[in-house]
Amino acid sequence: MDRPNPDPNPPAQAPARGGTVAKFDVQALLETGIRDMEGGRLSAAVDAFERANRSDPTNPWPFYHLGIAKARGGDLEGALTNLYAATWLRADFAEALNELGLVKLRLKDFAGAVQYFMRAAEASPRKADYHANIGYAAPEQEDYPLAIQAYDMAIRVAPDSGLHLGRGNARRLIGDHKGAIEDFGRAIELNPREARAMLNRGNELADAKRYAEAREDYERAIAVDPALPDAYNGRGVCRCAQEDYIGAIADHTRALELDPQMPAALFNRAKARTMLADYAGAVEDYDQALRLWPKYPEAYLMRGNAWSMLQELDRAVADYSAAITIKPDYADGYRNRAVVRRRMGDVDGARADDAEYRRLAVTGG
Repeated sequence: MDRPNPDPNPPAQAPARGGTVAKFDVQALLETGIRDMEGGRLSAAVDAFERANRSDPTNPWPFYHLGIAKARGGDLEGALTNLYAATWLRADFAEALNELGLVKLRLKDFAGAVQYFMRAAEASPRKADYHANIGYAAPEQEDYPLAIQAYDMAIRVAPDSGLHLGRGNARRLIGDHKGAIEDFGRAIELNPREARAMLNRGNELADAKRYAEAREDYERAIAVDPALPDAYNGRGVCRCAQEDYIGAIADHTRALELDPQMPAALFNRAKARTMLADYAGAVEDYDQALRLWPKYPEAYLMRGNAWSMLQELDRAVADYSAAITIKPDYADGYRNRAVVRRRMGDVDGARADDAEYRRLAVTGG
């Protein structure tokens, strides 16, 4: 009976048996190659695995280890060729199937990665890592239900804080905010130093306007990892909501010190500066945010508001118009532009914007 081929392209033919290496030396060669690979001696490892392969070309393990060594050396296509050969020789070779998935991930072939991770999990259903890898790869295709299902299986096999963190992220992306908060909480219970779970639960709580609870999570995350810019940004949002605008500015500034390419921190600092009537400072922050993220309609809207407070009405209209260009159903853009156009004496323009605002407000724009 023909063996199933896991790839549409047949594997490279193994070299014909020959040379001076005896078949019974294969295990010793594999062990030597593994030691070399772990020691960073990839060329020596490849040589040992190739000698083992020449000794017994029907053995899938030399192909498997060659695939790993080549992947570590950056030869991803060579890795695929050897891993395909390993799974052709042994269709249920879970380790090789999983490695194929990892190589596919590195090649950004997310559909292929999911396929091989699923085959690995089918071949070895008690291996939590294989299910977890499905959970990691599936969201890249926006298949969040598959990710959640895979994390469910992994958690049943071996509960772990990282698995709950992954499932929480997938739940958040399908709008299951209660489930996400529960998963992030469970991750923290399993690992009290899981800063990312604290950060993510804080984000969920802040989105729900539970600012006091969210701030506690951000502060716990900062205590564990003081170099986490998102945690400072999140705490700044909470401080702003609690009317501690000076504290908010300090937090967003710290976030930007850690990550100068963070438009959200610039946007949020600008909002806090606006609340302190520092409109010129707010404009500077919105300018930087828009250089980093030119398609940020809320930044144009808020900069337009700041220009309006500075009596720069032409600039305000230009920013509201830019926001509307990016987001044509932006009701607030029409409303704010109508207000400024009326102040400028553009009655017809204000009337048209008011009408569009009312239409969008009714339709949910």
